[in-house]
Amino acid sequence: HEMDLRGEVCPLTFVRIKLWLEEADLGARLCVLLDHEPATRQIPRSLSLFRQRLDGLEEIEPSLWRLTLTKVSPDPTESH
Repeated sequence: HEMDLRGEVCPLTFVRIKLWLEEADLGARLCVLLDHEPATRQIPRSLSLFRQRLDGLEEIEPSLWRLTLTKVSPDPTESH
């Protein structure tokens, strides 16, 4: 799965990822494009809080980052 969040800022960047996590199956991977530098710090922290795995974060060109993650645990807000 891919998500292009260029032009979006915190906290909306993680809100969009959180919505994806709520719907994604365990083991699903997501690649996110970001151009908001604070999101490169906020999203990894938030993923850790939600017990999800950050697979990578790289600057692919000046002011453009690619973040990859895997859903490894159920979202605490999901119904069981």
